This record gives sequence, structure tokens and C-alpha cells, in this order.
Amino acid sequence: MERFSAEFLDGQSAAVRPVTIAVDLGGLRISDAASDAPVDLWAFAGLEVEMLQGGVLHLEHPGAPGTLITSRDPGLESALRHALVHVEAQPRGRRLLRELAFYGIALAVAVTAVHASLQPLSRALARRVPLDVEERLGLQIEGLLEKSFCRSEAATAALDGLTVRLGRSDLDGPAARGVTIINWEAVNAFTFPGGKVVLTSGLIDEAEGADEIAGVLAHELEHVRQRHVMARIIRGSILSLGWAVTVGDFSGLFVLDPSTIFAVASQSFSRDDERSADRGALARLDGARISRQGFAAFFRRIQKETDVLPAWLSTHPASEERFAAIAVDGPLVPRSPALSNDEWKALKNACAGQSPGENADLGLGDE
Repeated sequence: MERFSAEFLDGQSAAVRPVTIAVDLGGLRISDAASDAPVDLWAFAGLEVEMLQGGVLHLEHPGAPGTLITSRDPGLESALRHALVHVEAQPRGRRLLRELAFYGIALAVAVTAVHASLQPLSRALARRVPLDVEERLGLQIEGLLEKSFCRSEAATAALDGLTVRLGRSDLDGPAARGVTIINWEAVNAFTFPGGKVVLTSGLIDEAEGADEIAGVLAHELEHVRQRHVMARIIRGSILSLGWAVTVGDFSGLFVLDPSTIFAVASQSFSRDDERSADRGALARLDGARISRQGFAAFFRRIQKETDVLPAWLSTHPASEERFAAIAVDGPLVPRSPALSNDEWKALKNACAGQSPGENADLGLGDE
């Protein structure tokens, strides 16, 4: 039985599968061109065949919606006509619309595939960016916000001590390059490229105890260790500039102005990044013998008080799922407060006497 070459598109992906078609009394027997394994059987009833310019055949069947077979094999048209299958010469206008629709679907599938691959790619590339390059990006942002930072030696010492306590010697990856308080009313926390952790005065004002701040800080320390901010900046650079660092050229990062870098770095993390930072934060709290309940209480209270959660309490993954994981306390070991009473007072008074700064100029509204 004679077979004719064709290409098979299943309508679900952009993949084009080479096939062969045999025409017999039962209809079209479609087989994989490489393995000869059966792919499908299309009966003549309902079969639609259209002839495009250049001798290209388009075949569709109601039994396989969305599927398209194309063939340039001239023998296939003859075999179909011999089997009394009507071959329609497609008008140019209709043909153009069909081709546009097909290529539109293929483009959408390709774009989706690119976005799906950006997440693991950006993580891998982030690990290749030298820390000094990442720190230079962070210093640009710090320069923009310099006037809004709160200058309190006692508060800085308290946060530095808490950071050391939350550290884990068994972890690989960069450590935080200090913790800073910024005089903003928004209840938020975020991380600069290079590892600087920033807590807003609004977050500290909202917290009812040092254990709550410890949970937020532990979460941010995990974003630093896993270089989530750098990965997000790389994703934004690839999408906006078509830039890649696979050859070790990192100069493309500095094309972005500091306010753009800050806007990208301040966006919500992905579902996987947030879940991973949660896990690491809980391990840090357990290792420091600080109760998880402060973190859980803060999470629940902020969730109830606002419809839009700050970045560190992003709804990805779902809030209830995250709360359930956070609320379960770790190993039953003696717990001690994250800070002393004096340290907690110093933290609460870190921005005393300063007027709250504005964050709108950098494109970061209340999240």
C-alpha cells in the first residue's frame, strides 16, 4: 500500500510530527514516520481537504478537533481524488485567516514555553553573577533611598544580633549584607540585590513583638541566600532587553537604571520562591530557638487587615496553605524571645523624630 509523507500537528503544542498516510477503503491510516507506529485513523466521512497555494494540502477531521495534517506530497491529492474525496481549493482570504490563526496559536505556545523556562534559567544564571556585581546594583538603589533610612545605632545592633542568631552555618549561599530600617508607612520588607535586607518602619510599628519581626527577617534572609532577587532581575532583563549572561558578560545588568532595578526587585516572588523561603525561614527560627508562632500571628493579622498583602506575604502560594505550614511549631525545644525588652524598644524607636518618607517616586506603592 502506497504511503505519502505529511506533517501532523495535534493542536495542543507547537510540535510538528512527521507522519505517513495510507489511503484505503477504511479511510486515512496515519502512522509515525520514524517508528511506523499507528497514530490515528480518519474515516472519509466528515474529512475536509483543502488545497492551498504551492500544492499544500490541509486535512482536518471532526473526530480529531484542533488537529491539522499538512502535506506537499502530490501523490496524496491523487489518491484522495481516486477515493472520491472532495478536495476544495481554498479562497485566499479564508486561507489567510486560517494561517494567521494557526501561527497565532503556535506563537502563544512558544511564548508560554519561554516563560516556563525562564524561572529555572534565571535561577541558574543568578548563581553565576559575581557577588560584587550584585552588590553594585544594590548600592545604586541604596543611594536613591539614603535620606529615608533611619539612623539608630541601638536598633542596628539589635537587628545585627538577631541576624547572627538566625544564621545557619550549614547553609550554602551568600549571607545578608546588613539589615536597615526605612522610614516608610507601608507594612513591608524586601531585599536589595547584594543582600541588604530592608524593613519598613510601618512593619515594625505593626508588629506586636520581636518574634514577629524575627519571622519576617528569617524569610528575607532566605531570599538573600537563594539569590531570588538576582534571579528576578535577570528574568526582567531577559524579557525587556533580550539580555543573557550565559557567556559571562554581566555589563547588560547596568543598562537598567536604579529605579527600574528597585521596581523589579520589589515585585512579589514566585510561588516556588515564596514556599522555599518559608521553609528556610522556619528552619532558621527553629535553629535559633525562636517560636514560629510570632511569624504565624503576624501573617494572620496582616492578612485580615488588608486586601492586598505585602510582598513578603504574597498570595503565591495561597495564603491559607502558607499559614498552615507556618503555624505548626517545630521541634519541642526551649524557646527564648528574639530580642530583649531593651532591644525591642530600640527597634520600635528607630525612626523616632523622623517624618515618614515617600515611596511613590520609585514606583513602589503600598503592596
